[in-house]
Amino acid sequence: MIFFYYLTNMKLFALRFLKNLLSVNFILIMVVSYNLAKAQENISEGKIEKKKENTQTTKLEINKDIEQEITYGNKHIYQLQLTKNQYLRISIKQKGVNIKSTIFDPDKIPVVEFEGFGSNQGLEEIFLVTQKTGLYSLELNSLEEQVIGKYKIGISKLREATPQDVEYFNGFIDAYKFFSQAYQLNTEQSKDSIEKAIENYIKSLSIYEKIGNIEGQANINVFLGIAYTIIGRNDQALECLNKALAKWKQLDNPSSEANTLLRWVPTLYT
Repeated sequence: MIFFYYLTNMKLFALRFLKNLLSVNFILIMVVSYNLAKAQENISEGKIEKKKENTQTTKLEINKDIEQEITYGNKHIYQLQLTKNQYLRISIKQKGVNIKSTIFDPDKIPVVEFEGFGSNQGLEEIFLVTQKTGLYSLELNSLEEQVIGKYKIGISKLREATPQDVEYFNGFIDAYKFFSQAYQLNTEQSKDSIEKAIENYIKSLSIYEKIGNIEGQANINVFLGIAYTIIGRNDQALECLNKALAKWKQLDNPSSEANTLLRWVPTLYT
């Protein structure tokens, strides 16, 4: 009898415990379900804010250079008020970081995009002849992960555009287009693609020479030298690299001169 009474009470205790456990779990499920439903409702109504991008916006003014640090994933935006038919030249001096530059017109349409020539040192310039009056934006992004670099930015020229300015700007865009096509072909590393890349590099170089862009001439000669080296045309490679060294010296750019001399010229003899 004692054993039967003990067993009966144990069964009652177990049933009560299970009932309480189920009640607690039911309440938890209801709370979680309610919270999930509420969260979904808030998202659909736009009440939950999205994670904000790490963006920094600054006004860019003539005769006022700005120096800042930039890291991968950070976006620096510079705004400037311009009128139609103005010629703008912006100088960006990179210090240990390769920067992508994009200019947006007042309608937020990208009108110029420039990723440079793969270098993380030295001066890069970006040009624009405006087609509209309004607030323009220049967006800078670092192309290098796990790198903290610096840059110095400023407006080097801002004036009413002349026919020569328009010709220079259009030439700059065309030359960079040929360079971009050549660079993409160069990455394929086949003899046929390298030869096609060389054709585009030469077209780009011809335009840079026509408009008098010395930095473009120096960079294209470096890439031509590398391309010629890959397919074993070392005499032409050396000629191009020597031209690049002369252009860097003309620009008073010792870091790019040293990079060409120490990094690329030795590849001719390996």
